[in-house]
Amino acid sequence: MTDGCRFLSDVLEHRVDPAVENALAAILRKRPVTWETILTLRENHQIGNLDIAALVLRHGWHWRKHKPYRITLPDGRPDAARRPD
Repeated sequence: MTDGCRFLSDVLEHRVDPAVENALAAILRKRPVTWETILTLRENHQIGNLDIAALVLRHGWHWRKHKPYRITLPDGRPDAARRPD
């Protein structure tokens, strides 16, 4: 899950704004995240694809990158969208 310019370790170590992480995790605790949700988040936060990739990898979320685009919790486990430490 890299863009070909970064190593997996680079993605995992990428620092994500805690406000972005909290916002995305809060939505995931309620429902899957759609592309429309990401666009709405971008109106209020600086969030890029690298941020999304880092969070998906760190938390073990599922990222469907083709239609229908969505991020979901593994096996519907709400604890997988825990708040960051």
